[in-house]
Amino acid sequence: MAFWFIPVGLLLALVGFLILLVTQARLVWEELTPQELEALRQAVRSAPEAEMVFHGTEGVLSSRWNWLASRLFPGVLLIDVKINDQDVTLVVDSGVLAEEFLLLYADRARAVDARLIAEAPPIHPPERGRQFPSFRGVVNRLELGELVVERALVRVVAARHRLKALGLSLFQVEGFVGLSFLKQFAATWDLEHHRLHLQRQVIERPGLAAPLQQAEFESEGERVRFYYVEGFLNGDPRPYRLLIDTGASTPVLLVSGQIAQAYGEGRGRFRIKRLKLGEIELEDLPAINLEVILGGKLPKGSIDVILGAGLLKAKGFKRLTLDFLAGKLYAER
Repeated sequence: MAFWFIPVGLLLALVGFLILLVTQARLVWEELTPQELEALRQAVRSAPEAEMVFHGTEGVLSSRWNWLASRLFPGVLLIDVKINDQDVTLVVDSGVLAEEFLLLYADRARAVDARLIAEAPPIHPPERGRQFPSFRGVVNRLELGELVVERALVRVVAARHRLKALGLSLFQVEGFVGLSFLKQFAATWDLEHHRLHLQRQVIERPGLAAPLQQAEFESEGERVRFYYVEGFLNGDPRPYRLLIDTGASTPVLLVSGQIAQAYGEGRGRFRIKRLKLGEIELEDLPAINLEVILGGKLPKGSIDVILGAGLLKAKGFKRLTLDFLAGKLYAER
């Protein structure tokens, strides 16, 4: 009988170690070496931008990694796509506001043979004081299930983005599908079954709705376009611009310094009693000053509030639709 205690003990130790890894996992950004950055600069070849071409009208996408991502980062969806016939896993993030369809980290961009055509403004991750060089590029073919894009524009970031725990690298983030791509569709996040449904036609969804509006602001010489819904806090008649960020998993409302001062009296973390977005209402929301996280002021005329998919999931929402074609947000419990 003692013989059986040995493999059982090893199994329990292994399970315990895996649980420890998962609970300690954190996403970290890492700079490229000077030599790697210089190699990217040397690879730039100026070329006129060819017109992108779409094929297909609908796609349902998911990823083999969503079983893990849904536990570490609730509400965030990954999708498996093909870029130049190579498999790539991307985060679907409506909060990525780059002009290009995709954001790829340098290692994956090299692996899929993305062509660099120009240096671009730096990318600022949501971490105080950090920025990374970036480049504009093109990939010949992007396949998302039944949807195909030829000559898709990408932003290549000179950095690495890893999920690490106890000094071990568990997963390397390869890139993001950003707003510039998503706004071509009516996009539905199925948070319950971890699927993304893209349709190139206006749809009618059940559930609560709010108008989706478009605006832009300037940041480091770039015009940044984004979509927002008007949010009303604690019954105040003043509307605030609220961005739906499907890449934000932390169940907390991110607000401007002005809102933090008005509603939180300068405290680091406070609570919003009520948030109303059209027909959608949420109550008792934890909130934090986004400008403290970023280490600076938000650009003038930009976003007042960020509502992440993680907070929506925590409040019981199972499906979220951003119908950019009709200008509507739908949320279903």
